[in-house]
Amino acid sequence: MSDAAAQVHLKGEVGGNLTFRCPDVKSKSIDFFYFQKNNSFINGYHLSKDIPTEAWSNTRMDDKDRTTVHMFNLKASHEGDYECYIKYSDGLVQTVMKLSVTANYSKPQTTQECHDGLSCVVHCVSHGGYPRIRITWDVLDSHAWKLENNSEVQDPDTLMVNSSSSASFNCSSGKLRSIRCCVGDSTSDHITVCKF
Repeated sequence: MSDAAAQVHLKGEVGGNLTFRCPDVKSKSIDFFYFQKNNSFINGYHLSKDIPTEAWSNTRMDDKDRTTVHMFNLKASHEGDYECYIKYSDGLVQTVMKLSVTANYSKPQTTQECHDGLSCVVHCVSHGGYPRIRITWDVLDSHAWKLENNSEVQDPDTLMVNSSSSASFNCSSGKLRSIRCCVGDSTSDHITVCKF
């Protein structure tokens, strides 16, 4: 008999460490504890037999807590659902651990190209973030500019994302504008456009 799966939500950062504490009943003896992702064994133990599967090299069982797993050097690919299976003599209990992983984007860098005293195009670039986030622009005068393009390119191996954007600004009024671009919690320095 298996109890309905409870859910636990966890957050981690790329390069960081995380502890999965699967809830158990301390007063009961455990026949086995399996920690899995997508039906693939990660770590655990069986009271009466060897487990024929190797544990993930970036995990270890806690020395004192029998259903706690430590994970090191998190990657974006570690995001997802994990299952804790605890087998007591009177039944099997499953807990789902939902892990979301983030990585801060680099401080956005801007460059600008201005032409003929009429317009400027500003490019904004930020690297190495996760998950995929689109760059936004902080501009007070909404009628004097337009978005030219946005791009989020994900590395197929690390899953980290480089985000870029370009915006054009109408300078025909001769008005100087202070702008900045943002991605996630990272914000560029203010720059002045239409300054010829």
